[in-house]
Amino acid sequence: MAKFVPPPGLAALVDEVVPGARLLRSWPLAGGVSASVIAVEYTVGGQPGRLVVRRYGPRDLAARPDAALVEQRVLLLLRARGLPVPAPCLADPGGRLLGAALLVTSFVEGTGHEAASDRRAAAQDLAELLARLHGLQWVEGELAFLPAERDRVARWLADAPTRPDAALDEAEVRAALMRRWPPEPPAAQVLLHGDAWPGNVLWAKSGCTLVDWEDAARGDARYDLGVSRLEIAMLWGWRAVQAFTGRYRLLRPSLDPRSLPLWDLVAVLRSAGRLEQWGLGAADLRRMRRARRAFAARALAALDRGDS
Repeated sequence: MAKFVPPPGLAALVDEVVPGARLLRSWPLAGGVSASVIAVEYTVGGQPGRLVVRRYGPRDLAARPDAALVEQRVLLLLRARGLPVPAPCLADPGGRLLGAALLVTSFVEGTGHEAASDRRAAAQDLAELLARLHGLQWVEGELAFLPAERDRVARWLADAPTRPDAALDEAEVRAALMRRWPPEPPAAQVLLHGDAWPGNVLWAKSGCTLVDWEDAARGDARYDLGVSRLEIAMLWGWRAVQAFTGRYRLLRPSLDPRSLPLWDLVAVLRSAGRLEQWGLGAADLRRMRRARRAFAARALAALDRGDS
């Protein structure tokens, strides 16, 4: 593993966020694929503090050049409604400070999904966070600054690759979605996390926190559910998926479970050609491919039975 080298200008950035602060150390945080995420520790007036610096990558900025400002706005909206998310401290969309667009947030204490001893309970924690997020009320137009989830899916369906992901049976997944898309619109649009997998949750005694809101969107809550169900299946297995779904349905009983297979396939299509970009070891990559293929087969079979 290459030695971590802090980006030039980091000390000046910390001083701008916390005037008079002195940088003590910095280290990379795991989980970033499209963005580079580092933690910094500083001291000011003899008191220590920590921050998180997220530098957006080319993929994020190509889709959303103002990603730093959008994520900052999302976090402010959610904190105003009491959702446990990091506090935005500084947005630098032009890359003035470190040469790349970035957002600085508060540091959230907690453990990652790797430390979960009870995977089904951890999956239920994520379900509770999403149910709380999807239950927030918004005035008309308040989320208009966010991309629509349906536009994303429409682009994925229209942009068929010349070489479909053979490890996934992508062509079959696409065909099944094309026959049924678009579904009936939801009764109300919600704010979507967009990438609600266990790696974006931090667990602590005080509760759980959702982080990494760079993929936030507006639309159908089932989009988030499909992403979560697929990721949980690949990480923790089908029983954890059932625990996640059961807890969410308990908290939001209006959800019709028969509609989930279609959104499971949306999540599967979203992951097509992407597993190889996650920096997985060969064994983990094979395991996740198998789990994803089984997940897709289960969703396809449910659609054939008319469960959606």
